[in-house]
Amino acid sequence: MQIIKPIDTVYYTNGYYPGDIPSLQINAEPWYSNEVDAKVAYQWFAIDENGYETVIEGATDRKLSLENLTTGRYYCRLTYSNAATAGVSMKSDVVTATITECEHSGGEATCTKKAKCEICGAEYGEPLGHDYVVIKVVEPDYRNEGYSVFECTRCKDSYIGNRVPVKPIPDVEEIAVEKTTYNEVDISWKNISGVDGYYVECYVGNQWKQIGFSTDGDRVAAKLSGLSAGLKYKVRIAAYAGRFTAKFRCFYVDTVPSPVWNINTVKATDETVRISWSRNARADGYKVEWYINNQWSVKTVTGNNNISAVIDGLCAGTRYKVRVSAYKGDLYSPYTYGYIDTLPSKVTGITKTVTSSSFTLKWDKNESADGYNAQYYAEGKWNEKTLTGNNKTTVTIGSLKGYKTYKVRIKAYKGELESAFDDIYITTAPTKVSGLKVKSAVDSKAVVIWNADANADGYNVEYYIGGKWVKKTITDNKTAKAVLGGLTPYITYKVRVRAYKDNLYGDYSYTTVTAVLSPVTNIKVVSAKRNSITVKWGKNASADGYKVEIYKGGKWVKKTLKGSTNATVTIGGLRAGSVYKVRIASYKGANTSTYTYANVKTAK
Repeated sequence: MQIIKPIDTVYYTNGYYPGDIPSLQINAEPWYSNEVDAKVAYQWFAIDENGYETVIEGATDRKLSLENLTTGRYYCRLTYSNAATAGVSMKSDVVTATITECEHSGGEATCTKKAKCEICGAEYGEPLGHDYVVIKVVEPDYRNEGYSVFECTRCKDSYIGNRVPVKPIPDVEEIAVEKTTYNEVDISWKNISGVDGYYVECYVGNQWKQIGFSTDGDRVAAKLSGLSAGLKYKVRIAAYAGRFTAKFRCFYVDTVPSPVWNINTVKATDETVRISWSRNARADGYKVEWYINNQWSVKTVTGNNNISAVIDGLCAGTRYKVRVSAYKGDLYSPYTYGYIDTLPSKVTGITKTVTSSSFTLKWDKNESADGYNAQYYAEGKWNEKTLTGNNKTTVTIGSLKGYKTYKVRIKAYKGELESAFDDIYITTAPTKVSGLKVKSAVDSKAVVIWNADANADGYNVEYYIGGKWVKKTITDNKTAKAVLGGLTPYITYKVRVRAYKDNLYGDYSYTTVTAVLSPVTNIKVVSAKRNSITVKWGKNASADGYKVEIYKGGKWVKKTLKGSTNATVTIGGLRAGSVYKVRIASYKGANTSTYTYANVKTAK
C-alpha cells in the first residue's frame, strides 16, 4: 500500500484547481500476486492536534476530497475481503493537508478573464470588461438588414449589433399611360434605384399575365399587348429585390375603342346631311367632325346606340370631308374619314308659258348645280330632259295634249345628286281652233265661223285693223262664229281665233278676210218718159259710187256716179215704148261689186 498523492499538500480554499477539488489519495496494492481479486474497503480518519482520531463520515473511497476540511493530518484504514488475508486491516501512512486562504498576487486580468494568482493559480479580482467602439456601420437595403460592427479597443473582440430591419421596398410611383391603342397600352413609372426588377401583371382572360419591362434612366416602361378594344384592364406592379417583394400597386387602364365603320349618308338636303355609322358597343359615344371654313367643326353624340348625326350649316352642292371617332372616357379611337355632299339648292323662280301642245318653263340660274333634269309625267311614265350646264334655264316640252294637266318636276343636279323639288302641275291650253273660215264678207262686215270646242269656256276673236288687233270675246263655247265690223271692202284683214279655258289660251288659228261690196238692190224706175227713164236703187254706204250701164245699140253704155248717196240716175236718148236692159254695180276704188240687172221700159 502506497499513498500516491498528495503526500503533503497545501489547499487554498480560494485557490484554482483546474480539475477536481484536490484530494488525498492512496493506491491499495495486494500483498500477493495471487490476491488480485481481493476487495478493499476504505475508511478515512482525521487526527486533530491533540492526537484524537475522528471518522470522516461518508469518506469511503480511495480518495478523500480536501473540500470543507480544515488544516490537519489524515489517514485511511483499508480492510481486505475475498482474499487469503481477508479481514486484515491496514492503516495508511498519515498524510498532512494544509487548508488555508491564499492572498492572491501576480497575474494580469483581461477583458473577459480575471487575473490568475501566481501562487495558487486561482483567478481573482474582476475582468477588465470590453471597451467596444463602432468600427463599421452597414446601412440596410432592400435585400439585407443594416447593422454596426463593434470592436474592443483592448482585445479586438468584435460583434455585430444595432441591427436595422431590411429597408422596405417602396410602392411604384408616378405611373403614367404613355400611349393607348385599341389593342395595346404603353405604361411607364418612376424607376426605384436599388431594386432588382419589377413584377408587371395584367389581368387578361381570367388570369394574371406577366408583362416584360425595360428601364431607361429614371423611367421604366412596359407594353401591354394582346388586348381588346374599348375594355378596362386591371394592372398591378410591384418592385422586388432579392427575396423581398413590395406591395403591388393596382390600377386600371382602358384601351381605345375600335374605329368607327361604315360611314354613310342617310339623307341630304342643300343645307344639311344626316350620316350614320356602325354601332360600337364598347364606346360611350362618338365625336363627329366636318371640315368647313378651314377648320374642323365638332359635334358630340352621347351613347353608343346613337349612331347618326345631322351636320348642318352647309352650303348647297358642296362636298365636305368628315371624320368620326368613338370615345370611351377620355380615350378616342382613330378617326374614320369620309366625304359628304349636299344637294344642289332647290330650283327657284320657275315661270311657265303654255300652249295647247306644249309648255315652256324658265327658272333662275342655280350656281350650285351642274345642270338640270326636267321631268314630266305623261302616258303613264316619267319622261325626262337633261340640260347640261347651270346656265341653261329654259326647257320646252312639246307633243302634249290640250286641256290636260301634267305633273312636272325641275331638279338641279350636281354629279349624281339631285336637289329637292316641288311638284308643279301644268295644264295645257285648249286645243287650236279648227275649221276657221269666212262665212261672209260684204261691205263693212264679215262673218267668220269655226268648229265649236265643247271643252272651252269661250273664244277670243281678233282681227287686225287700224294698226292693231281688235279683240272680241265670246263667252259661250257653243257660239262658234263672230261678226267683224268696220271693214273696208276689198282690203284684206288678218283674223285669228283661239279658245280659252280659265286663264289658259289655245294657239291661234289664222285666216284672212276681204269684204266685197254687196250687189245693188231695189232697182226701180221712178220715172219713164218717151226718150228717157229715171232709175233708183238702194244706197250702199261702203261704196265710192255706182256704175250704171244700159244696153242699147248693141252695146253697154256706162255711166258712173260718184258718192255712195248718189243712187238715182236718168238715162236719156232712148226710144219711146222700148224695153232696155239695165245693170248697176257699186264700186270701191278699182273694185266693183257684181252687177244687178233689171229691165226698164220707156213711155210710148
